[in-house]
Amino acid sequence: MTTTGWKAYLDYAKFCGGYFIMAMLLLLVLLFTLSRLSSGVWLQIWLDQGDGLEVSFSSVCPSNLSSD
Repeated sequence: MTTTGWKAYLDYAKFCGGYFIMAMLLLLVLLFTLSRLSSGVWLQIWLDQGDGLEVSFSSVCPSNLSSD
């Protein structure tokens, strides 16, 4: 089993369009991943709050009704 040095990775990046292109691709992948993660977290928080249609008992049967 051979070990791959950093030179191989740097050569690969250079042959794929240069260091700037590879850095931009890595940045885009990172931003996409963070975007997906944050939207998933926001969606879970939003869903945990409920649908907003829940009616509390006090609004259905207020205590200020008199039986007179």
